[in-house]
Amino acid sequence: VLFKGAAFKVEDNDRIGLIGANGTGKTSLFKLITGEYSPNEGGIVRGKDVRIGYMEQYLECDDNQTLYGEALTVFNDVIEMELQLADVNKELLSSSEITLIEKQLRLTEEIERRDGLVYEAKTKSALLGLGFKEEDLTARVSTLSGGQRSKLSLCKLLLSNANLLLLDEPTNNLDVDAINWLEEYLLKYRGAFIVVSHDRYFLDKVTTSTMEIAHGKIILTKGNYTIFQGLKAERELTIERE
Repeated sequence: VLFKGAAFKVEDNDRIGLIGANGTGKTSLFKLITGEYSPNEGGIVRGKDVRIGYMEQYLECDDNQTLYGEALTVFNDVIEMELQLADVNKELLSSSEITLIEKQLRLTEEIERRDGLVYEAKTKSALLGLGFKEEDLTARVSTLSGGQRSKLSLCKLLLSNANLLLLDEPTNNLDVDAINWLEEYLLKYRGAFIVVSHDRYFLDKVTTSTMEIAHGKIILTKGNYTIFQGLKAERELTIERE
């Protein structure tokens, strides 16, 4: 049994650090949240507007694609909408049907919501921020190392349309500059995330709550890793006195 009587809640814009000894079930908890695993009892309740992003979803890549082209696949829905909008605009040259005008407006709004005007620049910026060089952008995915593939998967996850990110050791394979870039990105991120990391400095920088898995329980504490450690020491001292 990994967890029993465990309960927690993730609100909009929560920044949660998930900690626990090896084997306590951090990755299993992520897979319960995504629906890959099913709990023996109880359940996971997801809000109707929740879009979960988990790095494993983005590990599959087309080896014949370029690094930049593969990262752009995250925006395939936007690219498809742009093609539809081009067709609608062409039809409107010879027609003024209200349904076409409504479709044009709807597509334009949705493309803007999905960063349609800047997604190419955002993709390039994310790849460079995570440590790739300009010349790497045209490299085939088949030539990438395992560490580079992991960075590509992280990039696709960050650029995805998810509003709840599940980040499992995201700083692996990143140098200091890339970690700094990731910290800044997460601080500005409009959404919630749960992050597993052994880097306490990274957790202190990007999280505002800490969730610990211990003895089959999940304890959620307000505050980053350092604050959590202080409160935990106080709790243990109180228990010892009692």
